[in-house]
Amino acid sequence: MWKRTVSVIIICASALFLPFPVTAACILVAFFLFPWFFEGLAILFFIDMIFGAPIGRFFYFPAALSLLGLIALLIVEFMKTRLSFYHA
Repeated sequence: MWKRTVSVIIICASALFLPFPVTAACILVAFFLFPWFFEGLAILFFIDMIFGAPIGRFFYFPAALSLLGLIALLIVEFMKTRLSFYHA
């Protein structure tokens, strides 16, 4: 449990001080490491509300990163059940 808490703190600091691709990579790794890492979705929503702007290719939806994060979380959770080397 403490690993999950420490990772959330590190990802929050990454969201505030580092470029977005670093934060996205950290969240993606956390999606693989922890089961149903909804904290990553909350952090993506935070990034959307603070730094985000509606993107034209997502029909000017204001929370595009959150939606993409949800899709990524669902794909990763589906992949975890299919991977033979993943034991969680």
